[in-house]
Amino acid sequence: MSSPENNSQEQNPFTRPAWLAAAAVVAIVVILAIVLIILNVRGRSTPGASSATTPGTVASTSSPTSSPSPAAPSTPSAAESSAGASSAARDPDASICGLRTDLSSAPSRPKADWKYEGTTAYPSSPTYGPGKTSSKGYRYCFAHSPTGALFAAANAMVQSAGENATVWANYFVGKGPYRSHILNDDDGTGNGDVGSTRMRLDGYRMLSFSAKSAQVDLAYDVTNTDGTITASVVQSLVWQDGDWHFSAASSQPVNVGRIPDLTGYTAWGEN
Repeated sequence: MSSPENNSQEQNPFTRPAWLAAAAVVAIVVILAIVLIILNVRGRSTPGASSATTPGTVASTSSPTSSPSPAAPSTPSAAESSAGASSAARDPDASICGLRTDLSSAPSRPKADWKYEGTTAYPSSPTYGPGKTSSKGYRYCFAHSPTGALFAAANAMVQSAGENATVWANYFVGKGPYRSHILNDDDGTGNGDVGSTRMRLDGYRMLSFSAKSAQVDLAYDVTNTDGTITASVVQSLVWQDGDWHFSAASSQPVNVGRIPDLTGYTAWGEN
């Protein structure tokens, strides 16, 4: 004869393996929702084990069955770009809007003015960017520095879910063989419902940096009606045409994974 305590556990759906499995699925759905937000593309099928990544790594990808035609990124108008034209003429790697280049100094909890797009905060700085807002409404132009890459990555998280997401994505996805794939990927599963998802930036890690590329790992608390998880969002960026862009060298410029805590991250956010 089972005890009342055992009966209570047997009857409680929150202690059953089926519910625990469902909770794990919810966590995966939330993570996939972040990917939808970041890339602003149609829903993807859940990746198999062969393509899974851990935070801080980039998944290897096979070549597409047919080579995508790399459409050129949209660029700000000549008038919008004129502020950085003289410096770009002297240095082809200079910022498109004249922000300072500093390839040596690593970011150390940089000061920022925290603003909101929707419910998510993003950093802004006259030193690191965004230095310009296009006539179509998206923000662009970040400093050619590790801190500039950090600011670009944090801004990407909110602009990809904003009302100007389509034109922003056309600008921010860089040149490369997978550009069209990233912008047009659609497996027919439809958009996920991410309207109830809230994200708060907790910290960052600069995984790698050079004059031509950067890998930035951002840690976010992600909350929806089912609870809160902490997620690592690794962005692969390239310096092209005087600004930071998503790398189109592979089909996955953004990789997301769940992390247990913020060990190894530098605390940074609006609070």
